[in-house]
Amino acid sequence: MNWYKYIKKADQPLPSYEGVSDEVWEQWTNYDYLGPPGVEERLTKNVAQKELKKFPDLCYLGSGNCGVAYSSGNIVVKYTKESDEYIAARTLMDLQKDGAVEGFVEVYDVITIAGTGKYDAVYRITLEKVIPLTEKDEEMAYVATYLFYKGYRCENVEREIDENLVTEMISTLQQGVHNPYTGKQIKFNPSRQKVRDSIYNWCKLRGKLQMTGASTSDLMGHNIGINPRNEWVLLDIGMAF
Repeated sequence: MNWYKYIKKADQPLPSYEGVSDEVWEQWTNYDYLGPPGVEERLTKNVAQKELKKFPDLCYLGSGNCGVAYSSGNIVVKYTKESDEYIAARTLMDLQKDGAVEGFVEVYDVITIAGTGKYDAVYRITLEKVIPLTEKDEEMAYVATYLFYKGYRCENVEREIDENLVTEMISTLQQGVHNPYTGKQIKFNPSRQKVRDSIYNWCKLRGKLQMTGASTSDLMGHNIGINPRNEWVLLDIGMAF
Protein backbone atom coordinates (compact mmCIF):
# COMPACT_ATOMS: atom_id res chain seq x y z
CA MET A 1 0.00 0.00 0.00
CA ASN A 2 1.17 3.52 -0.79
CA TRP A 3 2.73 4.89 2.40
CA TYR A 4 1.20 8.35 2.00
CA LYS A 5 -2.27 6.90 1.38
CA TYR A 6 -1.78 4.79 4.46
CA ILE A 7 -0.86 7.86 6.53
CA LYS A 8 -3.97 9.62 5.26
CA LYS A 9 -6.21 6.68 6.17
CA ALA A 10 -4.59 6.51 9.58
CA ASP A 11 -5.51 10.20 10.07
CA GLN A 12 -1.84 11.12 10.43
CA PRO A 13 -0.20 14.27 9.00
CA LEU A 14 -0.18 13.93 5.24
CA PRO A 15 3.19 14.94 3.72
CA SER A 16 2.46 18.03 1.65
CA TYR A 17 3.92 18.79 -1.73
CA GLU A 18 3.53 22.56 -1.29
CA GLY A 19 6.54 24.46 -2.53
CA VAL A 20 7.64 21.79 -5.00
CA SER A 21 8.29 23.40 -8.39
CA ASP A 22 6.47 22.30 -11.53
CA GLU A 23 9.77 21.05 -12.93
CA VAL A 24 10.43 18.84 -9.91
CA TRP A 25 6.85 17.58 -9.85
CA GLU A 26 7.17 16.65 -13.53
CA GLN A 27 10.33 14.68 -12.75
CA TRP A 28 8.54 12.78 -9.99
CA THR A 29 5.61 12.08 -12.30
CA ASN A 30 7.73 10.86 -15.20
CA TYR A 31 10.29 8.97 -13.13
CA ASP A 32 8.67 7.28 -10.15
CA TYR A 33 12.03 6.38 -8.66
CA LEU A 34 12.73 10.06 -7.84
CA GLY A 35 11.60 12.01 -4.79
CA PRO A 36 9.11 10.65 -2.24
CA PRO A 37 7.57 8.24 -4.80
CA GLY A 38 10.97 6.56 -5.11
CA VAL A 39 11.06 6.02 -1.34
CA GLU A 40 7.46 4.99 -0.90
CA GLU A 41 7.60 2.29 -3.56
CA ARG A 42 10.15 0.44 -1.41
CA LEU A 43 8.07 0.54 1.77
CA THR A 44 5.46 -2.03 2.73
CA LYS A 45 2.41 -1.23 4.82
CA ASN A 46 3.98 -3.07 7.75
CA VAL A 47 7.15 -0.95 7.66
CA ALA A 48 5.16 2.27 7.31
CA GLN A 49 2.99 1.28 10.24
CA LYS A 50 6.02 0.70 12.45
CA GLU A 51 7.49 4.08 11.47
CA LEU A 52 4.22 5.87 12.22
CA LYS A 53 4.03 4.17 15.59
CA LYS A 54 7.57 5.28 16.41
CA PHE A 55 7.04 8.82 15.07
CA PRO A 56 3.31 9.59 15.33
CA ASP A 57 3.76 13.34 14.79
CA LEU A 58 5.62 13.31 11.46
CA CYS A 59 5.33 16.69 9.75
CA TYR A 60 6.62 17.17 6.20
CA LEU A 61 9.67 19.43 5.78
CA GLY A 62 10.92 18.86 2.26
CA SER A 63 12.04 16.43 -0.42
CA GLY A 64 14.92 15.79 -2.75
CA ASN A 65 15.54 13.37 -5.59
CA CYS A 66 16.42 10.52 -3.25
CA GLY A 67 14.53 11.18 -0.03
CA VAL A 68 12.01 13.00 2.11
CA ALA A 69 12.40 14.75 5.48
CA TYR A 70 9.99 15.30 8.37
CA SER A 71 10.09 16.97 11.74
CA SER A 72 9.09 14.97 14.80
CA GLY A 73 9.22 16.86 18.06
CA ASN A 74 12.76 18.16 18.51
CA ILE A 75 14.34 15.99 15.81
CA VAL A 76 14.33 15.61 12.03
CA VAL A 77 13.61 12.21 10.49
CA LYS A 78 14.88 11.68 6.97
CA TYR A 79 14.07 8.69 4.77
CA THR A 80 16.40 8.07 1.85
CA LYS A 81 17.11 5.32 -0.64
CA GLU A 82 20.60 6.67 -1.38
CA SER A 83 23.24 4.28 -0.05
CA ASP A 84 25.99 6.90 -0.32
CA GLU A 85 24.03 9.18 2.00
CA TYR A 86 23.55 6.29 4.41
CA ILE A 87 27.30 5.61 4.44
CA ALA A 88 28.12 9.32 4.84
CA ALA A 89 25.67 9.65 7.73
CA ARG A 90 27.10 6.63 9.54
CA THR A 91 30.64 7.93 9.01
CA LEU A 92 29.67 11.35 10.35
CA MET A 93 27.85 9.90 13.35
CA ASP A 94 30.93 7.87 14.34
CA LEU A 95 33.20 10.90 13.93
CA GLN A 96 30.87 13.06 16.00
CA LYS A 97 30.86 10.49 18.81
CA ASP A 98 34.65 10.82 18.91
CA GLY A 99 34.42 14.64 18.86
CA ALA A 100 36.45 14.65 15.65
CA VAL A 101 34.32 16.94 13.48
CA GLU A 102 32.54 20.28 13.53
CA GLY A 103 30.34 22.11 11.07
CA PHE A 104 27.66 19.46 10.49
CA VAL A 105 24.15 18.95 11.75
CA GLU A 106 24.34 16.34 14.50
CA VAL A 107 23.41 12.78 13.51
CA TYR A 108 21.66 10.77 16.22
CA ASP A 109 20.91 7.49 14.50
CA VAL A 110 21.22 5.75 11.10
CA ILE A 111 19.49 2.46 10.31
CA THR A 112 18.10 0.42 7.43
CA ILE A 113 14.31 0.06 7.73
CA ALA A 114 13.54 -1.78 4.48
CA GLY A 115 15.36 -3.92 1.95
CA THR A 116 18.96 -5.03 2.00
CA GLY A 117 20.70 -3.53 -1.01
CA LYS A 118 21.08 -0.68 -3.46
CA TYR A 119 17.88 -1.42 -5.37
CA ASP A 120 15.42 -2.02 -2.55
CA ALA A 121 16.74 -0.42 0.65
CA VAL A 122 15.31 2.54 2.55
CA TYR A 123 17.39 4.17 5.27
CA ARG A 124 16.24 6.30 8.18
CA ILE A 125 18.54 9.08 9.38
CA THR A 126 17.62 10.85 12.62
CA LEU A 127 19.09 14.33 12.97
CA GLU A 128 19.21 17.33 15.24
CA LYS A 129 16.57 19.93 14.39
CA VAL A 130 18.03 23.26 13.27
CA ILE A 131 16.64 26.62 12.21
CA PRO A 132 16.86 27.27 8.45
CA LEU A 133 18.49 30.46 7.26
CA THR A 134 16.20 33.36 6.49
CA GLU A 135 15.64 34.05 2.80
CA LYS A 136 18.03 37.01 2.92
CA ASP A 137 20.73 35.09 4.79
CA GLU A 138 20.33 32.24 2.31
CA GLU A 139 20.88 34.62 -0.60
CA MET A 140 23.92 36.19 1.08
CA ALA A 141 25.40 32.72 1.60
CA TYR A 142 24.78 31.95 -2.07
CA VAL A 143 26.48 35.19 -3.16
CA ALA A 144 29.41 34.46 -0.82
CA THR A 145 29.82 31.08 -2.54
CA TYR A 146 29.66 32.74 -5.97
CA LEU A 147 32.24 35.40 -5.07
CA PHE A 148 34.54 32.84 -3.46
CA TYR A 149 34.70 30.96 -6.74
CA LYS A 150 35.45 34.26 -8.48
CA GLY A 151 38.67 34.45 -6.50
CA TYR A 152 37.91 36.00 -3.11
CA ARG A 153 39.38 34.19 -0.12
CA CYS A 154 38.41 34.05 3.54
CA GLU A 155 41.22 32.20 5.30
CA ASN A 156 41.87 35.16 7.64
CA VAL A 157 38.23 35.92 8.43
CA GLU A 158 38.85 35.48 12.17
CA ARG A 159 41.19 38.49 12.03
CA GLU A 160 39.87 40.62 9.21
CA ILE A 161 37.12 40.56 6.59
CA ASP A 162 37.94 41.82 3.11
CA GLU A 163 35.97 45.07 2.74
CA ASN A 164 36.17 44.75 -1.05
CA LEU A 165 34.24 41.51 -0.70
CA VAL A 166 31.65 43.27 1.49
CA THR A 167 31.25 46.02 -1.09
CA GLU A 168 30.85 43.59 -3.99
CA MET A 169 28.31 41.50 -2.08
CA ILE A 170 26.20 44.57 -1.34
CA SER A 171 26.40 45.70 -4.96
CA THR A 172 25.41 42.25 -6.21
CA LEU A 173 22.43 42.04 -3.84
CA GLN A 174 21.29 45.58 -4.70
CA GLN A 175 21.23 44.67 -8.40
CA GLY A 176 19.30 41.48 -7.71
CA VAL A 177 20.36 37.83 -7.69
CA HIS A 178 18.79 34.87 -9.42
CA ASN A 179 19.42 31.83 -7.28
CA PRO A 180 19.30 28.71 -9.51
CA TYR A 181 18.81 26.46 -6.49
CA THR A 182 15.61 28.16 -5.30
CA GLY A 183 14.54 29.67 -8.64
CA LYS A 184 13.95 33.00 -6.91
CA GLN A 185 15.09 36.49 -7.86
CA ILE A 186 15.79 38.56 -4.78
CA LYS A 187 16.97 42.15 -4.42
CA PHE A 188 17.66 44.03 -1.20
CA ASN A 189 20.11 46.46 0.39
CA PRO A 190 21.74 44.88 3.46
CA SER A 191 23.85 46.79 5.96
CA ARG A 192 27.61 46.34 5.82
CA GLN A 193 27.56 44.73 9.26
CA LYS A 194 24.92 42.22 8.20
CA VAL A 195 27.05 41.26 5.20
CA ARG A 196 30.16 40.98 7.38
CA ASP A 197 28.28 38.65 9.74
CA SER A 198 27.16 36.49 6.81
CA ILE A 199 30.69 36.31 5.37
CA TYR A 200 32.11 35.46 8.79
CA ASN A 201 29.61 32.63 9.42
CA TRP A 202 29.97 31.22 5.90
CA CYS A 203 33.77 31.28 5.97
CA LYS A 204 33.93 29.85 9.47
CA LEU A 205 31.68 26.96 8.43
CA ARG A 206 33.74 26.37 5.30
CA GLY A 207 36.91 26.25 7.38
CA LYS A 208 35.43 23.66 9.75
CA LEU A 209 34.40 21.44 6.85
CA GLN A 210 37.83 21.71 5.24
CA MET A 211 39.53 20.72 8.49
CA THR A 212 37.37 17.58 8.50
CA GLY A 213 38.36 16.77 4.94
CA ALA A 214 34.76 17.11 3.80
CA SER A 215 33.70 18.47 0.43
CA THR A 216 32.43 22.07 0.39
CA SER A 217 30.89 21.82 -3.08
CA ASP A 218 27.37 21.78 -1.62
CA LEU A 219 27.88 24.72 0.74
CA MET A 220 24.86 26.72 -0.46
CA GLY A 221 22.35 28.69 1.59
CA HIS A 222 19.58 26.09 1.25
CA ASN A 223 21.92 23.48 2.76
CA ILE A 224 22.82 25.55 5.83
CA GLY A 225 20.99 25.80 9.15
CA ILE A 226 21.58 27.29 12.59
CA ASN A 227 21.89 24.77 15.41
CA PRO A 228 20.81 25.31 19.05
CA ARG A 229 24.33 26.59 19.78
CA ASN A 230 23.82 29.40 17.23
CA GLU A 231 26.37 27.91 14.82
CA TRP A 232 25.96 27.58 11.06
CA VAL A 233 26.01 23.89 10.09
CA LEU A 234 25.77 21.90 6.86
CA LEU A 235 22.46 20.06 6.51
CA ASP A 236 22.85 17.84 3.45
CA ILE A 237 25.63 15.42 4.29
CA GLY A 238 25.19 13.12 1.28
CA MET A 239 27.92 14.82 -0.76
CA ALA A 240 30.20 15.75 2.13
CA PHE A 241 32.34 12.59 2.27
